[in-house]
Amino acid sequence: LGMYPMNPASGNYVFGWPCVDKATIALNNGKEFEIVVRRSNKEALRIHSTTFNGKPLNDMYIRHADMMQGGKLVFTLE
Repeated sequence: LGMYPMNPASGNYVFGWPCVDKATIALNNGKEFEIVVRRSNKEALRIHSTTFNGKPLNDMYIRHADMMQGGKLVFTLE
């Protein structure tokens, strides 16, 4: 999915390389957490930017608590 829990006790998921173009996770609270990957080309080699619900993420991680509120995480690769 492009993220993993580096330290499970922190509640943060660090960004890695997404292997899918899109994924939707149904949350227990009835909401959905969507991951979308936008590539500038098939050979895109790095994460250029990430947004969550349309807002830029300045860190290379997302908080578990934010994910559980539902929303859309977008990776832009170039």
